[in-house]
Amino acid sequence: MFIFVIPIALGVLIYGYLRLVNVGKLQPASLDIASIIIAAVGFGGLVYGFSRAGEPGSSLSDPLVLGLIGIGVVGIALFAWRQTRLASPLLDLRVFRFPMFTLSVVMMMVVMVTLFSSAILLPFYFQEIRHFNTLQTGLFLLPGGALMGFSGLFVGRIFDRSGPRVLVIGGMLLVVFALWQWTSLNPSTSVIWLLGLHVIFSLGLACLFTPVLTTGLNQLPQALHSHGTAISNTLQQVAGAIGTALLITIMSAGQARHLQTISADPLAALNAGIQQAFAVAAGLAVVGLLLALFLRRTGETSGETSFIH
Repeated sequence: MFIFVIPIALGVLIYGYLRLVNVGKLQPASLDIASIIIAAVGFGGLVYGFSRAGEPGSSLSDPLVLGLIGIGVVGIALFAWRQTRLASPLLDLRVFRFPMFTLSVVMMMVVMVTLFSSAILLPFYFQEIRHFNTLQTGLFLLPGGALMGFSGLFVGRIFDRSGPRVLVIGGMLLVVFALWQWTSLNPSTSVIWLLGLHVIFSLGLACLFTPVLTTGLNQLPQALHSHGTAISNTLQQVAGAIGTALLITIMSAGQARHLQTISADPLAALNAGIQQAFAVAAGLAVVGLLLALFLRRTGETSGETSFIH
């Protein structure tokens, strides 16, 4: 798999080197080594703690897991405090003074968790419960992935014409519907129905990424665009990693509980765990839907507008 990706990555690298032009303004910047170390400890501890919780024989109440998560939280708090004290911060946290940017970051973190719910849980379902091989599972996920890729042809035009609300609210409704339907997955669920749900889910995600990110970044002054992009990307990756670990933990806990209290059938137990994990993902998607109601079109802010204003 990784060898197959290498020539594609090299091709992109060569094309970018030859064709990309720097359109930004260069300015001197310093690299705060202490911030990098603190960030690595903070974000690393948080993600690793949640990852450990999903391993066999562990849980969120495990002292090691709680310790790692605690170290992560303290590290992130120290990192944020240090950034407010630096003349040239690694990540300028003033971006959170802008309400639409803050809202867009929170929404994207929710979206990343829902995205990984399908990417992780559906292959579990198909390969372990429906006994699909890896090729069949990949082909099943292909139409939705292709739809997300081609969606850029129309999502940007709709966003320019109508703003973010129509796309984002509609997209979140589609995501909530698909995830809720997946909470009732069982060994006899129609594959055609599942394929249709995955296409609906992918269409919903396609309506979210560009409008949400663009709306948030549009409110930032030009000087904060790079910091906004870096912070948004960082928190998306952290949310995806934590969400993956959390969903696996919920699935494992549901599976163990089913085996202990309901049935010794391992496939039925796994199915129950997957259903519970999808239920949590659906609940998070509902939160994202509620947040989408507050999203509005923005333009670049020239001054240091505060969140309150």
